[in-house]
Amino acid sequence: MPIIFSGGGGTLSEAASGSQNLVSYTGSTTYTPSSGTKHITVHCIAGGGGSGSGTELTGEQENDHRPFGGAGGGGYVIGHYNITGQFSGSVLVGGGGAGAQANNHQFRAGGGGGNSAFQPSGSYNGNGQIVANGGGGAHGTGNAGGGGASGGLNFSGQEGEPVHGTSGEHGTGEAGVGGMSGHGGVNYGRGAGGITSPNATNGNGGQSGYVYIIEYRA
Repeated sequence: MPIIFSGGGGTLSEAASGSQNLVSYTGSTTYTPSSGTKHITVHCIAGGGGSGSGTELTGEQENDHRPFGGAGGGGYVIGHYNITGQFSGSVLVGGGGAGAQANNHQFRAGGGGGNSAFQPSGSYNGNGQIVANGGGGAHGTGNAGGGGASGGLNFSGQEGEPVHGTSGEHGTGEAGVGGMSGHGGVNYGRGAGGITSPNATNGNGGQSGYVYIIEYRA
């Protein structure tokens, strides 16, 4: 029986028979198939965005309750490759977006998450390059968009959440939660949650991306 994946970029089918091997990466490298590998699926999760910074409030506002918005989650893409000869692939793993550096006089946006990608080379048929795009960095009380993907079966990351409720002297609002990656896991590619502070405070960093490859053997 085949396994069927479906998403924004279409449908992908892979055979479920034979032995399998999982290879995973948290940093960029070159992939070479292990002995006996006939085909592979490559799964790329991009980095999540970072959240924005706060500014310094003074006078009557210095103790105000002030929440900020969440950053976007990284995109996710799956590619499939039938290996017919010598084969390798360039693996790119995107880092999480940096939290914005605090400034006393202005809000600053968090950095966008890094892209994760796989570039095949050699003798094969199937997808070409696949790219998962990093989540957007948040700014102020607003949220940021999730990253998209291209080249394979594509799943977009979630948007970060905007602020819920009110800010100010008697505010009870909650900071926005960071968006999940298109993969949906909690360990990689999630956007940073917004801070809550009346002071010049750094934003939070997003989660790094991840690439894993499932090898299928006859």
